Amino acid sequence: MSSLTDFNQYFKPLLEQSLPKGDTLLAQGMRHILRAPSQLFRPQLVYAVNQCFHGEKQRANGGALAVEYIHSFSLVHDDLPDMDNATMRRSEPCVHTIYGNGQGILIGDALLCEAYSHITHDQNPPQTQIKMLQALMKAAGYEGMTQGQSLDIQPPKDQAAWQSCYELKTGALFGACCVIGALSADIEDTQLLFQLEQLGLKIGLCYQLQDDLLDVNLMPSGKDKHLDQHNYTQFLGTKAAQILLEQEQQQTLNIIQSFPNPEPFLGLIQHIYSRLCLTSVKNSS
Repeated sequence: MSSLTDFNQYFKPLLEQSLPKGDTLLAQGMRHILRAPSQLFRPQLVYAVNQCFHGEKQRANGGALAVEYIHSFSLVHDDLPDMDNATMRRSEPCVHTIYGNGQGILIGDALLCEAYSHITHDQNPPQTQIKMLQALMKAAGYEGMTQGQSLDIQPPKDQAAWQSCYELKTGALFGACCVIGALSADIEDTQLLFQLEQLGLKIGLCYQLQDDLLDVNLMPSGKDKHLDQHNYTQFLGTKAAQILLEQEQQQTLNIIQSFPNPEPFLGLIQHIYSRLCLTSVKNSS
């Protein structure tokens, strides 16, 4: 897909068709989070990596749906009162504020389960589906997002632990997107798949650092409610976080440029990174 418009025209109908039917609270809640405004970076990443390795985009459909469902599951659970205690998500009321905390837990659970079903119903051979499922389960569970969120609840004490927290809670799913996109293009080289997974961790680290710095940049004082909570950028100081972000971004771009057809992948990552104009961030520490 050569543009964001092409992606939206192709993927959004697939996403709409995938939504659960019925008027139960569970179905309503799932539709609420999946229909809320989103940039859909993770499904875009699956297709971009698929194109990078000259894959057929239809074979990336199940994986693209799966990662968006997994991402939505994590948002619903992260917003709960015992986690981030958020009230708004994607410019809409959080799921638990509409349907209740108990339903919020179940809606997240259902999204997680449905994610796996999208992979098992796609056009890929069974062995490829198994590898995709393994990548997705790793990203969602103990070795990925769940562990990262657990670390985030009890803030880490040093830089290595903070970096691990960000890579796991955000980067693990980006890593799965890269692996699933490559698998949908028949990539079997285990070393390359590992490299892509590690690349995703770095992209996720950059993405999370960007969010921290955007929070700083959007407030006249250079501080907002997010930085009143402990996070990696507060731990490092804004200037050091900016330097780390620039270094990590350049490393990821260099790696992507070494791939066979890097333009779709490179263009998407550059677009993600362009969310933040680093020169406008206050150099406070």
